[in-house]
Amino acid sequence: MQSKLNAHELVVDLLTSNEGLPLTLLQKAKVVKRLVDFDWSVSDIAKKIGVTQKVVSDLLTLLEAPPEIKTLVEENKISATLAVETLKEDPNAVQTLTTAVENAEKQGKKRATKKHVETKVKAIQLEVKPCPFCGDLLVRNEEAEMWRHEEALCYLSGATVSETEKDDWNTRIK
Repeated sequence: MQSKLNAHELVVDLLTSNEGLPLTLLQKAKVVKRLVDFDWSVSDIAKKIGVTQKVVSDLLTLLEAPPEIKTLVEENKISATLAVETLKEDPNAVQTLTTAVENAEKQGKKRATKKHVETKVKAIQLEVKPCPFCGDLLVRNEEAEMWRHEEALCYLSGATVSETEKDDWNTRIK
């Protein structure tokens, strides 16, 4: 005799069943949202359907995405992963992803990838050293290979100097 399944188990079965066509990520996200609506925690959902909590969180993020982004995912112009990453990192995700799709299409590609996403701000790794004259910090800009002296009461205040000039100063004060 077959046992009756409750509504929760039927929803979980939608995600774990091997029958029929596989669900798209947006369809999976809608099913996960149903479980959240049943007051299930992200942890409980992850355990029950056999995925990590990050996967569940990402599905929920995708479901809450603006309609333009969902359409790009549904039309296979971007991956769900790219959509979620961009949503988490960029407050202008719709514009960023739309531009990425345009960039990909200009290159003859059907689908935008991370390399098509233009980064607005390039991270610059900074290193600091003391000024040889006043002891305040010189900040090194790796990209420009220069040292910048922040505003201070010093001969070098506001100056930008090359690596060679910095070495010369250090030699002079030793």
